Amino acid sequence: MALQSPHNRHSDSSLVQWLSVAAFLLALGSFIAFFHHHGYSGAVRFDRQMITELCLFCVLVISLTTGLFFYQRRKRTFQQLAQRYETALRDNQRFMNTLTDVIPGMIGYLTHELCCGFANNEFRTWFGKSPEEMLGMHIQDIIGAELFSRIEPFVNQTLKGERQQLELPLTKTDGQVGHTLVHLIPDRYGDQTLGFYLLISDVTELKQTQFQLEKLNEVLQQRTEEAETANTAKSRFLANMSHEIRTPMNAVQGLLHLLQRSGLSSQQLDYVKKIQSASQSLLAILNDILDFSKVESGKLELEQTPFCLDDVMYNLSTILTSAVMNKDVEVLFSIDADLPRAVRGDALRLQQVLLNLAGNAVKFTSQGTVTVGARVINLSPERAEI
Repeated sequence: MALQSPHNRHSDSSLVQWLSVAAFLLALGSFIAFFHHHGYSGAVRFDRQMITELCLFCVLVISLTTGLFFYQRRKRTFQQLAQRYETALRDNQRFMNTLTDVIPGMIGYLTHELCCGFANNEFRTWFGKSPEEMLGMHIQDIIGAELFSRIEPFVNQTLKGERQQLELPLTKTDGQVGHTLVHLIPDRYGDQTLGFYLLISDVTELKQTQFQLEKLNEVLQQRTEEAETANTAKSRFLANMSHEIRTPMNAVQGLLHLLQRSGLSSQQLDYVKKIQSASQSLLAILNDILDFSKVESGKLELEQTPFCLDDVMYNLSTILTSAVMNKDVEVLFSIDADLPRAVRGDALRLQQVLLNLAGNAVKFTSQGTVTVGARVINLSPERAEI
């Protein structure tokens, strides 16, 4: 308890003085009444009984005055404590009201009868109600019958003691519709639900952003489908084009082969071989285009057919010879003697890989030699690692 102020101590001293005066006057009155009762003969004879009665009377008067003093003092102490508690309660109430009003969201409390027991400033502003109008108002009168019918199942679950969460469109007093996230938190006391708290957050901006993102995703999905369609059409076009061009190129290759057997001069035969080499290079490019379209469509498969490695190396040497005819570069082949001549696999893809590697080597070599080697790493009757 706090120390007593000087003013209170002065009041207590004054009270003691007044009580002492009152006790003296009561004792004096008692003496007068006593003499009046026994009569006054000029000489009063005090016997033992008289003195005892006077002493008891004085003790009684002093006890009453002392009890009255402490009663008044205790009463004043209780009044001071009550005033302090009332001030603290008022300060706490002001703090809680300020806290709930500055929170960026709607806070309310509904009783078990669904009547408003509390609503912060944001809650009242949203629905355009004063504190007096909002207090005791039924939730159906606040949000409307149609909206109440939508949230009634959630309210019933909350009154059973279960927390609920839902998204709800709420109309403001100016007619604008806002998107809100509503939390219903039951107020439990033992096994009873006295009511529930309403925590409502305005998520209108988040919802608008979500709608915009959904629209952008739809546009992106449409653009992706269009790009995939265009890519599929391009792959189909490349495949058709390469097939259409490969047919006459194969005919050219056959005619060149027949032309080499028609008794040409050495110079004419050299020209025919160069034309054949160039046509083979063009055919390899067409095969690359066809493979590219197959890769994009996911339909590229490696063949497993018998072929001769010597034929692959011979075709590779023919193409590379035409590639280095104007450069001071010599292409050499280093072939392992133990290399099997007949194997199973995809001869066309193997030739393409070797042609890409050796062609890049020739392309970036200005002078010197480019060697294409093949040696056996592991050989078994079923498999050859080269």
